[in-house]
Amino acid sequence: LVSCTSALTKNRYGWHVQQVGTLGFINGTMTVPLSIFVGYLSNFYQDRVLMTWLVAIGSFGLFLLIDFSDLMGTPTSSYNQGHPLAVSPPRYVTGYFLAFCSIQAFEGVIGSMLSKVIPTALASGTLNSGLLATLVDTVCFWWAHCCNVARSIYTFKTDT
Repeated sequence: LVSCTSALTKNRYGWHVQQVGTLGFINGTMTVPLSIFVGYLSNFYQDRVLMTWLVAIGSFGLFLLIDFSDLMGTPTSSYNQGHPLAVSPPRYVTGYFLAFCSIQAFEGVIGSMLSKVIPTALASGTLNSGLLATLVDTVCFWWAHCCNVARSIYTFKTDT
């Protein structure tokens, strides 16, 4: 979601780097207070209720990002401005914030759920389950990026 923002907004809406940077800055500043708020709500609601609401909000945000006007009509150089189903810049920003912030807040709820099911023997010591999960997550991201770079290099060599 975040990695395609600069290319998407530049090509679709004609945004400049400063506008994309402002969007990312606002998104980042909204994430922490929202996560704190969800943590506060976890005192009053069960984790499964919070997970349901966060998934629903994130799904609604992703749904706002689907441009149904591209599925009908003729392609244009930018978005289908004026079409009722087109993703306009305000709709894009709203969907972007809803999807990203809910996914970030969702991670805190997942951590809370995992802390309740992991045995105490795995949760203590230097090589505890939190550290191991973080290491596995980091290695998986690294491997995914390596595969993506290798695929890009291969595609570039075969296209030339």
